This record gives sequence, C-alpha cells and structure tokens, in this order.
Amino acid sequence: MTNINLDRKLRRKRRVSSNIHGTSDRPRISVFRSSKYIYAQAIDDKTRKTILTFSNSDLKKDAGFKKGKKRDD
Repeated sequence: MTNINLDRKLRRKRRVSSNIHGTSDRPRISVFRSSKYIYAQAIDDKTRKTILTFSNSDLKKDAGFKKGKKRDD
C-alpha cells in the first residue's frame, strides 16, 4: 500500500474506534471468522480485559467427533 492509502486507513480506523466502546454492563463483541472456525470475544474497554471467549473449534473437540469414520447401516 502507498503512504496515502495507509494514512487514510489509519484515519478511518481511529474515527471508527473512537465511537466504539464497551462496559461491563454492555461489553463490546469482537468476532473473527477463519475458513474453518468462528472466534468471539466479549471485551470490557474500561478495564481493558476480555470477559468471555468462545470458539466453535472447542465445541468440536469436546464433543468427541471422529473424523472420517464410516457408519454401518
């Protein structure tokens, strides 16, 4: 990216981030989607701490799914 595009991107990020904030009563939610999984966080911006994390990869590991096992019908 050129310096002009980076400057515009940073200004846009600061403008948007200044209006978004979370409290312990109403936390900010951050969601990241990868090609396989979804990750979410509840963030309290006053204390700068993550309150809760979630990912569906943990659910798949805990459920005991076996990949590639064939069923007998």
